Parts: sequence; C-alpha cells; structure tokens
Amino acid sequence: MTDSRYFCNHGPFSLSALAALVGGSVPEGCDLDMLLHDVAPLSLAKRNQISFLDNRKYQADFASSNAGACIVSPGMAKYAPPGMALIISASPY
Repeated sequence: MTDSRYFCNHGPFSLSALAALVGGSVPEGCDLDMLLHDVAPLSLAKRNQISFLDNRKYQADFASSNAGACIVSPGMAKYAPPGMALIISASPY
C-alpha cells in the first residue's frame, strides 16, 4: 500500500494541461478536456487515470490497459487500445 504521507493528489488535470506540462502532443480526435484524476501503472489504471509506456517490455500491458490516457512515444502509439487518449512524447518517462 502507498504511504499517503509522501504522495498528494493535486488533480484532476485536463489532457491538454498534462500534454503542455510534459511537452507532448495530442493526436487529433482526443478529448482535450478529458479530466484525469491520478497516475497508475498500465496494468492497474482506470478510465480516469493516466499512465505511460517507456519500455517495449510492457507493450502487452499497454494494449490491454484501461487507462483513460497514456504518455507514449510516436512508435508505440499504434499499439494503443481503442478509446485511449494519447500524449505523444519523444521521452515518455
């Protein structure tokens, strides 16, 4: 279990605000006003959470993730599950 003394949730944040924060771009068709409430690993994320993919080893987790959004490199975007919003970044981590 996460020790809440060290982590404070300051969200929700819109997809567009997060994209601006990380210097990424959002593909056409994604809801820029989507609100994301927290960060979670790909395998545990829910629709109101964001995750990231930085290692090809987790491609299967990415393809089956329930995350509402994910920060991902341009080359991995094609493996996103339907309906997942993306933030494209050269350095997702």
